[in-house]
Formats: sequence, structure tokens, C-alpha cells
Amino acid sequence: MTWPKASPVLIFAGFLYALRLFFESFWFFGPALAAAYCTSKVSGWVGSLGGLTAAACTAASGAVGYVSAPALITFGTVMAMVVGFIGWLIIGFWLMMTNRRIFEDNAFWFVGGLAISEIPILDALPGTIGSLFKMYRNQIKHDKAAFAKYQKELEAFNKQQQLEQLQAYQEQAYALEQAEADEAESEATTQSEGAQSELDDEPLSLPIPRPSKILYADFSKNAAKSRVQEEDERLDRAA
Repeated sequence: MTWPKASPVLIFAGFLYALRLFFESFWFFGPALAAAYCTSKVSGWVGSLGGLTAAACTAASGAVGYVSAPALITFGTVMAMVVGFIGWLIIGFWLMMTNRRIFEDNAFWFVGGLAISEIPILDALPGTIGSLFKMYRNQIKHDKAAFAKYQKELEAFNKQQQLEQLQAYQEQAYALEQAEADEAESEATTQSEGAQSELDDEPLSLPIPRPSKILYADFSKNAAKSRVQEEDERLDRAA
């Protein structure tokens, strides 16, 4: 809630207060309005007559007002109370339709405004305006505090989200590096095993002594020893 949003209700309450003051002073405004109306009508019939028409209407209205002052005062007081009560109901309905939250912590002030506007003597005070001003001030203060708290919580939440995202990114980067390292190690192991297998299957060339020359025969590494022994025995028999 902000003061610009609250201004329509406050302006309407000010209008009702002005109307109540009019009726509370109806003993004065009633004859004055009657004099003005009389002057307007009579002047239309006979003219101003050099100001005599206005003077006569004013005198007549003053006399009637003096005689009927008790009735005018009673009528004005009753009408002021009616205006105050109906205006209080209209404002209450207005607030219920547009800003129900204002009654959460300020219902006492709203009822107090009605009491001030309906109690004689105190009804001259702007009770409804004062109660509405107090209610809106409390609500605006509460909303500002709630908004400040919301901003702090939102800022803390955003920081937490950023930290979690950074941690998740670091974990992903570490997992990727670990996967690359494992893959490189696996490739190195595969290459080493392949090289060892090639060495195991590679044939050997061993020199075979002869009486006249050296003969070479190809044997596998696993059968080299037995082949050499067999060849030596064959040479011995031949000799």
C-alpha cells in the first residue's frame, strides 16, 4: 500500500467530513441558502430594486432562522449523524472490496472512527479521517517492513542458488576431468598390453653351429630352447 493508492478514500472521507460540518452548522447555512434562493427567485420577478430585494430576503430568512433555530439545529445534528454513519458504511464496504488486509491489525481504529463521528461534541472532530490516516499509516509501515524482509530473503536465496550452481559446475568439471583421466589411463593400459602381446608372438632367430657354416632357423620364443637341444643332439649323432 502507498499513499497515492490511499488518497481516493481519504479524499472521499474529507468530502463526508465537509458535508457533516455543513449539517452541523445548518442553523447558519440553512437561512443563508434560503436567503440566496429567495433573492434569486424574487429578483427574477421584480428585479433587484436597488438591492432591496436581497436585503428583504436576507432579513426574512434571518428572522425565520432565528425563530426556527432549535428545529434547524436538531435537523442538522441528525443529518450530520446520518451522513457520518452512511459514509462510514460506504468507506468500510469500499475497503472490504479493495483493501481487506487493512482490517487485520486496524479494526479497532475503524470502529473508533465511527464512535468519534457519532458522539455529540466529539463529532466535530474528523474522526473518520483520523482513523483512516492511522490505518493507512500502519499498513504502509507494515508493507514496507514486509517488502524489506522479502528483499533480504530473495537476495539470500539468489546467493544460495548461485553457490549451488557454482558447486554443481565444479563437480561437473571434476567429474569430466576424472573421466578423461580414466579414459587416458585405459588407453595407455590397452596399448601396453598390445605391445606385450606382440613381443610374445614375435619369432626369434638363433644361430646354429655347423662344421662349415652357421645355419639360422626361426623359432618361436617358447620353443627355442627345445629346438636348440634337438639340433645339438642331431649334430652330435652326425659327428
